[in-house]
Amino acid sequence: MSVPPRDRWIEGIASRPLFAALGITGDDVGEGYARYRVSPERAGAAEDGTVSTLAITTTADQALVAAISTLIVDGKEAMNGTAEMSITYLARATGAVIVDSHVLHKGERVSVMTVEARDEAGAMVATGRGTYSIRPLRQDAP
Repeated sequence: MSVPPRDRWIEGIASRPLFAALGITGDDVGEGYARYRVSPERAGAAEDGTVSTLAITTTADQALVAAISTLIVDGKEAMNGTAEMSITYLARATGAVIVDSHVLHKGERVSVMTVEARDEAGAMVATGRGTYSIRPLRQDAP
């Protein structure tokens, strides 16, 4: 896969019912990178404005997947699923939350990504790391 056109990528995210229900939208995508936004109005925010950790965790996982998907080599590799993800919540998230993921290392079978969630003021509310499984595709012998 390669980096998709930004507008098409954003439209694809907007069309997913789960993301719409949780207030998740795509902001940006690049080589080894993805950024999403969680809207507090749709993310099950509590009366005090705290954004649901369910929405943030779901967004973090999707950001990991989107970041590594931009580096998958068409015809040689296939996406195989999140192998592990951990998130440490550092502060209560209020208002919109921005979730960024970057690929730290892409191996033949496993890749490692970071994820950070920040509130509208830029304060970090969560940080994490994930690994993603990559499956090499069989190459037919001549």
